Amino acid sequence: MRLFPQVGNEDQRCISLLGESSQTSERTVVELTVVERSRYTTLIQLVQRPQLSWGRSPNMRIRMYHDAKSAEVVEYQHQNRFHGSYEVPNRRMRQRDEKAQLNQFLGEYLRYCLAVGGAMDASLELGG
Repeated sequence: MRLFPQVGNEDQRCISLLGESSQTSERTVVELTVVERSRYTTLIQLVQRPQLSWGRSPNMRIRMYHDAKSAEVVEYQHQNRFHGSYEVPNRRMRQRDEKAQLNQFLGEYLRYCLAVGGAMDASLELGG
């Protein structure tokens, strides 16, 4: 909620990470887009841009539970339906605690965004 305080009224929020890069003119931006709203939950798509040249940038859907003031990853890198635990080995090669690891990563990533990120001016968000 601290990263996207107007989630109930706005459809998108862009957060700039670490300002301008000294090596490129592109800045790293985290886009938070509301996909679905309901009375007790909001589904948000989180995408980091530009895409990394050496790996995959985070791309996840997060379900926010307003009454419980919590969130969980429901889709990561276009994979979904994560179980609480897995037998190892398994067909999808998921870790025994894959869901817990994804939610821990979400928490760490959001803390990083809070620590170094800044909301972008609306004209910058629209490419102006």
